[in-house]
Amino acid sequence: MRDFLTVSPSAFVTFYKCSQWFKWSYIDELQPDEGTDNLYAIFGTTFHKIMELHNRFDIKIEELKSSWKVLFLSYCTDAKNLSVQPKSTIKSFIDKGYEYIDNAFEMKERWKKYKIKDIERYVRIEYPNKYLKNVYLSGRMDLVLVNSDDEHVCLDWKTAKKKETNVDSNDQLTFYLYFLSKIYQVSLESVYGALVYPYTKDILFTQRQQEHIDLLLPKIDIMLDRISRNDIRKEPKVNFVMHDCHFCPFIKRCVRE
Repeated sequence: MRDFLTVSPSAFVTFYKCSQWFKWSYIDELQPDEGTDNLYAIFGTTFHKIMELHNRFDIKIEELKSSWKVLFLSYCTDAKNLSVQPKSTIKSFIDKGYEYIDNAFEMKERWKKYKIKDIERYVRIEYPNKYLKNVYLSGRMDLVLVNSDDEHVCLDWKTAKKKETNVDSNDQLTFYLYFLSKIYQVSLESVYGALVYPYTKDILFTQRQQEHIDLLLPKIDIMLDRISRNDIRKEPKVNFVMHDCHFCPFIKRCVRE
């Protein structure tokens, strides 16, 4: 167990989905249950890596598409908790990857007037609070763009088919826009976030005002207060949503305990 706590957007969302899931993953750092890796997550990881390689090294679309299959299968092989999958299922994910790459390159034309400022930018900011010592806010932004007016845009690739229903209240983007304003020392008025969906070729833009940050930080404090008091619960069992448990890497452990 570490002697510090890092609160990322995914950790934050996990805590409010199920604090027991959060504890096992981010505090106890337990290994996931066997068979709980899934192809959707591997697909997302592979796609993010493909776009990172393109942006870092200007790799052309033909080369990326020729590398996609090997990279995806490599991630599948490395996934220790992935159950055996039918060849037809693997092929469908591989074919979908070619489609996503084509769509992503088509979408890139929409921000060609911007320059790339950062790729896979990792942020770690100390977060003083009265509940726990050594707490940090962190996150990794897929792509940061900037234009001649010093407007910054954080693009976040989303490989899901279902789009965010309310991008203006998306906690992940609130974290990211807060980070952008901090690390680049720019006002929130000149910072934008966007969820980018290759499946539908949609881009959902949003901004934040100080009032949104003022709403986020107390939720982080409530989280830290509960952790300090060991107020941990299997919350989907109270407010049960099947989707929440379906992708939990500790679902077998949860059933046993």
